[in-house]
Amino acid sequence: MKCDCYHTRTKTTYLDPATVSYMTGKWPENNGKIESEVGVCLGTKEREECDCGGDKTKCTFYPEKRRTEPVESESSFENTNHEIIEDPIVFDPIEDILTSKYIDPPMRELVYWFNKCGFRTLWCCYGHTEHQKCYIIFSPENNDKNFEKLFQIAYKKHKLSFGSFSKELRMNNDFTEFEPRWEWTALTKDSEIYFMKSSLEEYYKLT
Repeated sequence: MKCDCYHTRTKTTYLDPATVSYMTGKWPENNGKIESEVGVCLGTKEREECDCGGDKTKCTFYPEKRRTEPVESESSFENTNHEIIEDPIVFDPIEDILTSKYIDPPMRELVYWFNKCGFRTLWCCYGHTEHQKCYIIFSPENNDKNFEKLFQIAYKKHKLSFGSFSKELRMNNDFTEFEPRWEWTALTKDSEIYFMKSSLEEYYKLT
């Protein structure tokens, strides 16, 4: 069953060459620039990466697509636990993040600390399956220098155990142009969330 929402795009990740050289003893090829082809689901607001390969029966975002028969219930994945939001929500005060139904519970404290430290977030996801990464996508208005400072603090405290940062082009909310946006991702979710939150607390003390 082919899925029309499945597409691919080129993802560019920039590794810090000095860090890679320090960890491996070798200077990385292309100065740390890595390009890879990844699948994305256009059926999600934030164009999440997807590994279904275009097969509806392997969909990880919408359980009803995996069924072979029509679903009689009108309830859907979006209007139960993962309601689709057309535009990013502005939390005022930011403490509302800690109880928001729109943020996965394991991510709330981390998203709160990012915003408390001045890093405006747009979307986040804890990962719908055990093997999917969790991520936070940031607003393009954020300052690159602040991310560099945060990375230095996190690396000093936890080496490379706090997840990873990358910057790539993403379509804006109006689908009219591409914007460069930072993204934080983690594969070993809970531990990297903990170390990242710890780094943000240190960042907050120093700023």
